[in-house]
Amino acid sequence: MNLFHHTKNNRLCKLSLQFLLFLFVIITYTHTNTLAQSTHDGRSWTGYNISQKINDQFSITFTQQIRTKKNFSEFGSFLTNIGLHYKPIKSFKIGLNYRASIKDGNDLVNRIHTDFTFSKALSNRFSFSHRLRYQWEKSILGEYAHLIRPKLTLLYKPEKGKIHPFTATEVNYHLKETNSETSAFKRYRVYGGVNWALSKQHHLKLFYIYQKYINVSKPKTHHIIAALLTVKL
Repeated sequence: MNLFHHTKNNRLCKLSLQFLLFLFVIITYTHTNTLAQSTHDGRSWTGYNISQKINDQFSITFTQQIRTKKNFSEFGSFLTNIGLHYKPIKSFKIGLNYRASIKDGNDLVNRIHTDFTFSKALSNRFSFSHRLRYQWEKSILGEYAHLIRPKLTLLYKPEKGKIHPFTATEVNYHLKETNSETSAFKRYRVYGGVNWALSKQHHLKLFYIYQKYINVSKPKTHHIIAALLTVKL
């Protein structure tokens, strides 16, 4: 039995490493092509998330965030997100979410996205999750986008303590969008931060995101500082 779990964990590690290597190749290639042209901007995300468990398999979430831009000096967006989540087994979860975002004060963006998340403990201290998201969004100004967003997260849980460090990487693959019928990678993110268990019902997530737009006419780089509070009812 131990040998079986050890072999299975090795396979999962290899798949994770292959995925990370693939992202590294894509990021390195695009980064070298856009580095000189990229503009930088400091941004912030602050908000809260309320989670209510319906039963052992279903839960609902309500999230609101305020985001800034232009080196934290201007309003960027205000978003409200409602989600329904289904967890048929311990290691797999499906989520359906609707988000309404007010951007730049005059644009309303409607988004629907579906998440498929697989998680696995690699050891007593390390665990990883792989999320695949399909996203559709459209603004009242007529802009729209269909995209796929895979994300890989690695979490470390110390033997003692309430602070759990994590790192993650994510890419955006645009299937279709306004003024473009060509599919391409358009953005990637690299995360680093901590999950802080304040209590059983309250968790604070503090993290930094390096976000870069690629394969676009005006490449941008964002440095995002985020603080998100989760309340479990």
